[in-house]
Amino acid sequence: MLNKQIISTEKAPSLPNIYNQAIAVNGLVFCSGTIAIDPESEKIIDGDIKAHTHQVLKNLAGVLEAANTSLDNVVKLNVYLSDMDNFTAMNEVYVQYFPNEKPCRTLVDPLISHRRIANFKTKVCVAVKTLPWGTDVEMECTAVQA
Repeated sequence: MLNKQIISTEKAPSLPNIYNQAIAVNGLVFCSGTIAIDPESEKIIDGDIKAHTHQVLKNLAGVLEAANTSLDNVVKLNVYLSDMDNFTAMNEVYVQYFPNEKPCRTLVDPLISHRRIANFKTKVCVAVKTLPWGTDVEMECTAVQA
């Protein structure tokens, strides 16, 4: 039997009429894409790609906490960038949140050297023309419940 639970928290931005922040199903948590919105002001935070990446990962951490898990239990993470020139700066922040075991990642840009990402497992990183609210980074993830 499918054990499906809607996950909702005030620690991350939400548009409940459009999507759920996450859904937990049989021990897995599927988080919707999140951008650098401050959950209190409901506005994109000021700053560069590094500041935005910090906020995105804080938002995901808040959703995962509401689902009784954490970033430590993320097994798959997708990153969407509006400009692949931001890849290195985004990744500098990303590795702070995943210092040891990295989630699965697959890189989809042939211009990125495989040697630069050799320490990552598999990740999806896609450059897109535009992201919601004109931001520069969006992430979504799948985690195992603790």
